[in-house]
Amino acid sequence: MKSGAKKSASQAEIRILSNASVGQYNPTAWISEGDHLYESAKALRAVWTLKRKQLKAKRHTHSDVPSRIKRLAKIEGLPKASVLLLGYAVEMFLKSALAKAYVGCSEAMFDRDVKRRAGHNFLEIADEIAFASTARDRKDLLILRDMVLIGARYPVKNDARAGGHVVEENARRKQVADSKEFRRMCKLAIRIKAHAKRIDRDSSNPASMKFLKIDSDGAVAFRVGGHLPPRITYRLSSEQQQSGLTSLADLRKLFNDPRLIEIAQVWNRALILEDTPTKTHLHK
Repeated sequence: MKSGAKKSASQAEIRILSNASVGQYNPTAWISEGDHLYESAKALRAVWTLKRKQLKAKRHTHSDVPSRIKRLAKIEGLPKASVLLLGYAVEMFLKSALAKAYVGCSEAMFDRDVKRRAGHNFLEIADEIAFASTARDRKDLLILRDMVLIGARYPVKNDARAGGHVVEENARRKQVADSKEFRRMCKLAIRIKAHAKRIDRDSSNPASMKFLKIDSDGAVAFRVGGHLPPRITYRLSSEQQQSGLTSLADLRKLFNDPRLIEIAQVWNRALILEDTPTKTHLHK
């Protein structure tokens, strides 16, 4: 191997999210996956609605009752599955917006945060991407989150009450079967998708972004506008760490340059995140 050909871990190339990113780093890919899940949820719901109507419309004799119950049991899981798919669709639309918020940040950071920091925290993601949610929206996001995590995937938990699991099971069955509630949450999914697509694509609300290298391996990604709150994401350089100049105050001094006045102006109201090798530190 030629001298100098091997890079140290601190000097290795760090891939960042950009408008040219593909796969999970591309917002459009998240929208596409969300569309597939959304349409599947609606299709499954339509099948359930049709089959249920057919069973109700068919005349039955007393001897037919057992077979009718069996046929109903076969389609009982369809509404639950449709809500589960809808919940996953909402997650895809929310994370499409996150992919735009993380432009200029490292792919490793996005990989980590989309699984750990964001996870299935629908409300927190909605707030981070500035989705204008009503009190009803927030309740629905919590319902969908719970459905994705437990409600539409696992049996109900038993409790100390006699027959408590039966009460919970009936409540869950009623909730997933509520067509009005399902339609309302479908509209919520479409609104989240529209918000995600509008980010950085609205000429009346343009985005300003800056990507700065710090020393040999540090960086700062800054953005304001574009239907997202101001964000400053930084990664300390090896030189900063060795010098001990690692506080937010030390970082703030870097932006006294008049050419970086935009960053200084939003410093006190920006979401500030620090990208480290193991986790993301949220400073405000």
